[in-house]
Amino acid sequence: ALYEFVSYNAGYSKLMGTINTVNSDAVVAVLGNYNRFDIAYEIAIDEMVFTLADVFNAAGFEAKAYAANVAKFEDAEATVAAVVKDFGKVDILVNNAALWRDRASFVDSDVNLWKKYFDINVLGTVYVTKAVLPGMLEREWGRVINVASVAGVYGNANMSFYSSTKGALISLTKALAKEVCEKGVLV
Repeated sequence: ALYEFVSYNAGYSKLMGTINTVNSDAVVAVLGNYNRFDIAYEIAIDEMVFTLADVFNAAGFEAKAYAANVAKFEDAEATVAAVVKDFGKVDILVNNAALWRDRASFVDSDVNLWKKYFDINVLGTVYVTKAVLPGMLEREWGRVINVASVAGVYGNANMSFYSSTKGALISLTKALAKEVCEKGVLV
């Protein structure tokens, strides 16, 4: 299977992956997250992401790291195109990139914080899924897994911006599932 891991900081993402297993030809794209707090930590995360590719390669998998900003459709589209060029397809997409560490009351939250959260948590999922889904529909097979949160159902105090993005992701998942399930793609 093919795996892609994404780290991000305010929209900047590193997609890491393409692990092709011997037992399966499924291509899996996993969007993960690593919150960065300072430059030293960011460097450590960058090294870790690329070291993971080395670890997978040493274990006999084929792994490659990609960089993208999931908050920009052009970046998501170009990165998915690079993965498809290198590995032929993406069969399974796991959308897990998200911001979540900020805390502020609704009244005190800045509108830019809301935009940042929606750009990554919702639009990042939309952009990568839009880039991957046409190939799945063409092959009449695919899986899209969107990682949400109980915060999207019940809400978290002092995290209304996060909770609302996860609620949007839950609704997106349900709506998209109804749209593509009869075409061999499960969401």
